Amino acid sequence: MSEPGVSQANLSRARLSRAQLTHSQLGQANLRQTTLNDADLSGATLTNANAHQAALSRATALQVTAVAITLTQVEARGSRWQGSDLQGSRLDGANFSEANLAQTNLTGATLTDGRFYRTNFIGANLSEANLSGANLREALIREADLRDADLTNADLRGANLVRTDLSVARFCNTRMADGELNNDHC
Repeated sequence: MSEPGVSQANLSRARLSRAQLTHSQLGQANLRQTTLNDADLSGATLTNANAHQAALSRATALQVTAVAITLTQVEARGSRWQGSDLQGSRLDGANFSEANLAQTNLTGATLTDGRFYRTNFIGANLSEANLSGANLREALIREADLRDADLTNADLRGANLVRTDLSVARFCNTRMADGELNNDHC
């Protein structure tokens, strides 16, 4: 399926495992509870789409434009999103453990209570993101931008934060990489 015009499509609960959706136009699509495990969405446009509780495990979504997408409570373990634009998106309660979000734009995104265990955020832009309650244990957050991010109640134990910009980030009951509790902004 290459470059279809399916903006605003209702694909809710569809079974699309291993689907080839590269360069698809899925802006404002309803992808709620859709199964997209092992699918290829590279180059797709998913701006303002709703993928609440979708299954995206091991999906490939390279260079996706998905500004303001809803990815709440998705299961996206091991998925690949390198170089994607997820600016202003909602990933509350999502599981992106062991996923690759390197060079991804997550500016102003909401990632509250998300699971990002061993997730690759190398070079990602998480400025102004809300990461409160997020599990970021052993995540690779090197050379990332977390300026003005909210890390209240986040768990960063074992995370690699080398050359990461944490200026103006908010820490309250935040478990830092070394296991120490940071309450600088409580």
